[in-house]
Amino acid sequence: MKIKFIAVVFVLSLFSVNAQLKVADVKVKAKNPSPYPINKNISGGFVEMLRDFVNGPLGIWGQDFYDRGFDHTSNWQIPVYWDKFYQSDTINGRWQMVEGGYNKNGKFYQKMTNPNETGLVGLSQLVYVSHDVESIFYVWAKSVGSSVNLKIKLINPIDISVLFEKEIGSTSETWQKFPTKIPNYLNVHKYILAIYFEGKGELDIDEASLMPDNNIDGIRKEYFELFKLWNPGVIRYPGGGFADVRDNNWYEGIGEIDQRKSPLFHGVGFNVQRLDWGTDEFIQFCKNLNIEPHIVVNLAENKPQDAANWVEYCNGDTNTYFGRIRANNGHPEPYNVNLWEIGNEQYGDEIEMAQKYLTYYDLMKKVDSNITIMIDGNVWVTLDNFDILLNAVKNKCDVYGWHWAQGGVPKRQLHNDSIYYNMVAGPEKMKEIIEEIDKKISANNINKNLKQGITEWWLSYIDNYEWLDTTAREQSLEAGLSNAGYLQTFTQYQELFNIAERTVGLCNIRTDTISGTGQKKIYGTPAFYSQVMMSRHSGNTYLN
Repeated sequence: MKIKFIAVVFVLSLFSVNAQLKVADVKVKAKNPSPYPINKNISGGFVEMLRDFVNGPLGIWGQDFYDRGFDHTSNWQIPVYWDKFYQSDTINGRWQMVEGGYNKNGKFYQKMTNPNETGLVGLSQLVYVSHDVESIFYVWAKSVGSSVNLKIKLINPIDISVLFEKEIGSTSETWQKFPTKIPNYLNVHKYILAIYFEGKGELDIDEASLMPDNNIDGIRKEYFELFKLWNPGVIRYPGGGFADVRDNNWYEGIGEIDQRKSPLFHGVGFNVQRLDWGTDEFIQFCKNLNIEPHIVVNLAENKPQDAANWVEYCNGDTNTYFGRIRANNGHPEPYNVNLWEIGNEQYGDEIEMAQKYLTYYDLMKKVDSNITIMIDGNVWVTLDNFDILLNAVKNKCDVYGWHWAQGGVPKRQLHNDSIYYNMVAGPEKMKEIIEEIDKKISANNINKNLKQGITEWWLSYIDNYEWLDTTAREQSLEAGLSNAGYLQTFTQYQELFNIAERTVGLCNIRTDTISGTGQKKIYGTPAFYSQVMMSRHSGNTYLN
């Protein structure tokens, strides 16, 4: 095959720009293409609830409030993410967090009392908003005794000017939802939003929400457009480290969104996580973008029946218990999720892990024998654990999943050239592991059909990984070149893989707020655009 390229060379001068056309002939040996069609799932992604990548004003889920259920407190008076709001120090308003509320699964609601005939009492939060679209606001509220007029006010934190104020309704002694639209203000990227009432009375509030009007089924539009451009084959959810924490329970991520529990987990690298982006919302996101969902079940808590129930919720028909619950939640047709992973990085005692894994595997396959189940293996130090795990689980494993992080470069010890060669050579180092695991699979008669899956891969320039994507170099073309090398490697070896997932929130899609103004920036790095080039501009055949 002979392909003709026309290269445009720009010659710059002080006064003019001239273009020269040059022709190059490139010969490609196309007689022996790979017999395996390129699998779209080797251009996959991994969405982890790390920091605020999912929840928060820069998260993929378009909720701009923190702790919208008023459930997290340090003193039982004011929720930690909210502040008191009153007109003057003489009002003597009272605030109390009370157990219960509109949300029957929540921990608290906020009670506010004004004993005076004048003045105002309320709560406020500094929020970061999209300045070019309206916001959708609501809050559930009631009063005790006489009704109060529920109001909201937006205050510019820079000059304390009032941007907007509105009375949104009168309360009663039963919980009611009070919705309203908040206009956009050009060049205003953050404001203090206060929920309050004036005069004597008592106001109870629970479950507030503030989302940009242009969200797509709850997903922030900036992320939706980036994922649409990328066109990944598969997305892994919900973790990562979060998958195995005590407070990650899939039951709490289904059903009415204002009746969900707010987990109290504050682990390293995690903000308070609420599963507003739960199972149904995640599946809808995948459907909207034609992405295959990949779900990780919680192994650390050792609740195999919960994992089996999750399979039934996703794949069972309406004759099953959890299939009926899904239908009652508005989704009568089964989701038919194929890719399931048991646990995340449960490294240590491989025999103990394998025994737990097998209890999950048997129960999950009993619900749906057609699903693909992955085990999570450790390749960081030695590959000996592969033999231990495989001998323990035998053929009860469809994919041997493992993780790869290229990085740990001691910045102060290596000069630029050394860092460059270390990062760009990362894919070559990974090939050794790919080939070694393939040899082990081929030499073992237990499970000849076992595939490999890299369910989490990323790169970082910081040797202690704290925090992983803070350097400018991770947003460089060099990082993009390294990323492209991995994608080429997955393509080269894709007959050995059925999945490879890039960690989206590390050095791939970046978020920032501009200092002072608070303007949001959500954008793809060169590493991200290498994935776009691969998924958008590759054919179905690999040529060696």
